[in-house]
Amino acid sequence: EALPPGHAAESLAQIETQADRIRWLVEALLRLSRLDAGVVPFEKKEHSARQVLQRAVGGLAELGRAMALEAIQKGTPPAYCPGPEALGSVTALRMAQAAEAGDPVALAAYRCCGRHLGMALSLLMDLLNPERIVIGSVYARSEHLLREAALEVVQREALPGNRAACQVVPAALGDSLGDAAALSVALAALGQGEGFTFAPAAP
Repeated sequence: EALPPGHAAESLAQIETQADRIRWLVEALLRLSRLDAGVVPFEKKEHSARQVLQRAVGGLAELGRAMALEAIQKGTPPAYCPGPEALGSVTALRMAQAAEAGDPVALAAYRCCGRHLGMALSLLMDLLNPERIVIGSVYARSEHLLREAALEVVQREALPGNRAACQVVPAALGDSLGDAAALSVALAALGQGEGFTFAPAAP
């Protein structure tokens, strides 16, 4: 079935984005295997764990739009996106609400995102061997929709010792995480960040 005008380019762009992410993960795994074999020297560099997670997992809403478009073309639109005209208004919140109500496309999108999160967590555990990984944003709000799929991948992919030593938990600050981060950066820039603590307002 032919795509509506303008949606073919959008769909192709989404496919290319997902392909780039998969390519990046494969290349990262190949580099790790070469390092493990001693083929290439190990050069230490600082990297943001947040950027690693974002690059590996990508946007949930973007994934939701791609899956919704496919379902619409099959004649079975999801509850969070009843038609092509609603693709631009897809958000993680709307998808979460649909998933809570049992929408199969929304649930599949969250499972897919959870699996990709699990791959990123496995890489972080094996590379850094942390005691705890704290995740905010969508994970903090929808842990129950992501955790099972993510930990299934971690159980399969991460080294047993690293996996057993690491806790994966949602950020306790919840939706106040962005506020705390902005304040921390501002105070650090002013040289007043030492000893700073942030307590979110009571609900």
